[in-house]
Amino acid sequence: YSIAMTILVLGIKVPSGLDTPNETKLLITGVLLPLLVYFLSFLILGAFWVTTHIHHQLTERTDRTLLWLNIVLLMIIAVIPFSASLLNTYTDNRGSIIFYSVNLLGASMCQLLMLHYSRKKKLFKPHVTKIVFSAVRTRIFLPVIFYLLAVPASFVVPGLALYLFFIPLVFHLIPGQVDKEIAQYRSG
Repeated sequence: YSIAMTILVLGIKVPSGLDTPNETKLLITGVLLPLLVYFLSFLILGAFWVTTHIHHQLTERTDRTLLWLNIVLLMIIAVIPFSASLLNTYTDNRGSIIFYSVNLLGASMCQLLMLHYSRKKKLFKPHVTKIVFSAVRTRIFLPVIFYLLAVPASFVVPGLALYLFFIPLVFHLIPGQVDKEIAQYRSG
């Protein structure tokens, strides 16, 4: 995750022509929009990282399949800097918005698959109740709705799609049931 987060900044290029009469437009399109996509992608990667960390905290043991699912997740995560760079270059292009959305959907689906696999194979610690499982599943699944909504939005108002990617971050930043359960378990 940290490498993908670091690579994100490499997708931001210093625009030329800031000393021209069109400098305000260049400042917005050449600096502010790429920074917006950078912050968005950095925070989304952070949310994926936190969710993966929570999954690891809840896991008592692992097996070969779960490890390979984690490797697939990392492979999908590693593509996010490319998706962000594509979105930086073609912010209003529905193809770049859809590619970015599909990339995020792939990571979310992989996290859901890992979660359900861990439950099915009884890899979780004994204190992981149905409530905790549901809370983690909801935290993973809720962004999927917005990533899916970004696809039709890209056909109507491409700029709206960008904002749809921000909404799930609110749910990740607010501590939820799973955070309370983990804190309670740690305190004994």
